[in-house]
Amino acid sequence: MRPVTLADLEVAVRAIVRHPQEDREAFAVKLLGDAAIADSFRAKTGKLHPSFGAGTLMSAAMQHPLAARPEWAKPETLAALGFVLKGLDAKYGQSQNVK
Repeated sequence: MRPVTLADLEVAVRAIVRHPQEDREAFAVKLLGDAAIADSFRAKTGKLHPSFGAGTLMSAAMQHPLAARPEWAKPETLAALGFVLKGLDAKYGQSQNVK
């Protein structure tokens, strides 16, 4: 997956909150996986992935319906952001290696 920006996080949250609450964490993991697949495809072919875009989290999220721009202090928004950050930490974080 390409480097994640604040804009990527916002668009991912907007896609996640459109899903039922019980499906949001799994959908966040799916978005991260889709972005990784697209980035690998882009690196190999030089082309956008036909379903997942350019390899950014934003382009993967934009393949789905988006909610309005979020109010960040709402519990559902913070929870959706938490799912994305948890997934990023699991894949790329250093916290696993801290002793």
